[in-house]
Amino acid sequence: MGDWPGNSAAIDAQWLDNVLRRNGLLSAAKVSNVTAAPLGVGVGIMAEVSRLSIGYDQAGAGAP
Repeated sequence: MGDWPGNSAAIDAQWLDNVLRRNGLLSAAKVSNVTAAPLGVGVGIMAEVSRLSIGYDQAGAGAP
């Protein structure tokens, strides 16, 4: 998978929708938006750790 984003800010709805579909985690619903919130800033973590909030265009059973 050569299209991996360089950081959480580079993750967009289309990219995440494609990844979830490709891995069988999304079928009917479509990812409409995604936002990233950084976690652990200033506590000595040597990498980026973020929580993604995902919005969908409709309710989808089993959607993460």
